[in-house]
Amino acid sequence: MRALTLSEKALEVMMKSLKSDKSFLVIDLGNSTLAAAVFHNEQVVFFNKYFSSLSINYKDFKDLVFNLNEDLNKADIIIDEIVFSSVVKSKTPLCLKALKHYFKKDSNIITNNIKTPYVNLNTEEIGSDIYANLVEGRIKCPQKPCVVVDFGTAMTVSVVNDRGDVTGVVIYPGVQTKKESLFNKAPLLQKLYKKQTGKNPVEINQNTKADNTKKAIDIGMYYGTSGAVKSIVSFFENQINKDCYLLATGGDSGVFAPFIGVFDETDELHTLKGIYHIYKYAL
Repeated sequence: MRALTLSEKALEVMMKSLKSDKSFLVIDLGNSTLAAAVFHNEQVVFFNKYFSSLSINYKDFKDLVFNLNEDLNKADIIIDEIVFSSVVKSKTPLCLKALKHYFKKDSNIITNNIKTPYVNLNTEEIGSDIYANLVEGRIKCPQKPCVVVDFGTAMTVSVVNDRGDVTGVVIYPGVQTKKESLFNKAPLLQKLYKKQTGKNPVEINQNTKADNTKKAIDIGMYYGTSGAVKSIVSFFENQINKDCYLLATGGDSGVFAPFIGVFDETDELHTLKGIYHIYKYAL
């Protein structure tokens, strides 16, 4: 290969600098929400979530992306590239079409087929969101196995060892999913729960009295979720037989991670950062 001249090297450096100066809109379309973040020079300059569970047609997604576009305009943010990840195949084309309509550009789609040096995938069943969680976990703590608990519609616990091999993934119903299932099967409980929900929510702790329906359900959710997380993490730690870096993400992580009290880090943007870094590596 021919060596680059000084001027060519300078041009190469300049082009890389220009590339890094772009603003990247990173989208994670999940079962319940569309999470959006804008990265500029490796910094997050915008973050918001939009409810997508009721979006079932193109008009719904146009309305949803319209709100995103309006928020970006208010923040005076111009988008250079879109990076997109989705776990909802049926809604993916509708969302991509809406993004193209408002931003006038195609989205760069992240899948688990994009290879990185961080994680060695040995299965096609792992979605792009879990892949992003594991990649970002390895970037944050490469010297230890990493356990990522994602508190979403489905709570996932995914593990990658210190060599980048995927140890496994456990899927468990998310907190809101469990509550909705309970209310669907027992509507009287939902009626009492709503009636007993005041403006100032009761903090759940060891001293909370389970003396009404709302407290009974909340204590069950908090301690049941805590016990499930600790048990699943213990399951993986026993398999690996090494100290692990425990990381919490997802919409309910800010509430449940402090309560559970076993995590080294809580980062609601963890998945979006992983999606962004997979794309940056693939550039």
